[in-house]
Amino acid sequence: MRVRLPAGRLMDVALVASAQTVNLASVLLITRMYAPDAFGRFAALFAVAAIVGGLAPLRLDVAMTTETDAESPALIRAARTLSVTFGVVCAAVAAAAQSAAPAAGGFRPVECVLLGTTVAAMGLAATHTYAGIRRRRYRAIGVAKLANAVIQVVVLAAVGLAYPTAETLLLGATAGYGLAAAVLRTSPSGAAPRAEVRRALARHRRYVAATLPASILNSFALYLPILVATAAEGPAVVATLTLALRVGALPSALMGQSLMPILLGEISHRLRTSPASAVRRYDRALAALAVTGCVAVSSLCAVLYVGSDRLLGPEWTGVGTTLLVLAPMLIGQFAVTPLTHLLATSGGAGAQLSWDAARLLLAAACFGPAASGATSFQVCLLLYSLSMLVAYTAHALLSRRSLGTYRPPPSGERPAGLVDAAARP
Repeated sequence: MRVRLPAGRLMDVALVASAQTVNLASVLLITRMYAPDAFGRFAALFAVAAIVGGLAPLRLDVAMTTETDAESPALIRAARTLSVTFGVVCAAVAAAAQSAAPAAGGFRPVECVLLGTTVAAMGLAATHTYAGIRRRRYRAIGVAKLANAVIQVVVLAAVGLAYPTAETLLLGATAGYGLAAAVLRTSPSGAAPRAEVRRALARHRRYVAATLPASILNSFALYLPILVATAAEGPAVVATLTLALRVGALPSALMGQSLMPILLGEISHRLRTSPASAVRRYDRALAALAVTGCVAVSSLCAVLYVGSDRLLGPEWTGVGTTLLVLAPMLIGQFAVTPLTHLLATSGGAGAQLSWDAARLLLAAACFGPAASGATSFQVCLLLYSLSMLVAYTAHALLSRRSLGTYRPPPSGERPAGLVDAAARP
């Protein structure tokens, strides 16, 4: 699909690309300064923070993007309050778990605090990002992503010289998301009083009930491999898996984050103006992404398989093999991720929820034998990778069918979910 970028959008894309380039630099820094055990412990902690932090605003940040100017200040304040509250509760729960079973090797005191602050920072960053989307502040969003990446590298390098630990890695994540939230911080005109916040929460409880289950399923499906590896294998395997996922996702993050708003705009515009041509646009975009993904991911896998010890260091030789095992899933992710939002956009919210549930069940079935010790984790990881390729293919077919049967809503109504899936994997 040929898409023309306005001149002003080229800088926005360049900022996102720069952020991903800095993320690549952070990967190289981590492998040289931090031992696999430290990175593995951080990966397990970050998985918990990402799940809780992603759910903390209860999707009110997303709801705010399509609300009126009078309603959005209350939703922003509610989402901020929820993010901080979830962070405090997460830190308290971690501390309580450590106090209840100190011999189990649970959370360390500093980790409890950093876990809570990371949750709060992630929730605040998401809230302000959606506020930026509402106000079409795409340049500011790009700057925030770049600031997030840069400050993480600075913290990991500066503090890691003396303390190359999991706590330092978690501190870098907290600083990154916190700075991104500060860059995007929006102070709506007329701060909403608490009574307005309560009324806004009451008015949106059905929206939360309708959208939160899919978000929960999506979060657990995304981080399930890391959670299983943490429970069944230990920090070294978690580190190798997380680094492979992070490196393997770079091509998708670089292109997907840049193209997602453009593809959303183009195909959504077709849905409104010429629904019959939306499927053709979708097919062309999917085909182009699939071919590009095969080339990009295969090339990356080949380079890391041959030279992971030289590029990342001798302690990380397993990353190349793990990345090769994950290649089918990464190709499917590259091709489908920029288009996943279109299923909900075209009226398939129920199908999206069913797909999320099926994907989580499929992942759980693949890792069940590893968790019980019946087979090796690597075999389960291969089954997971192949099953996720099947899942992404199913999502593409569901989206195509939903686009083909879509009918524009009556005048004055808008299809739900235009931006709800912007953060989906």
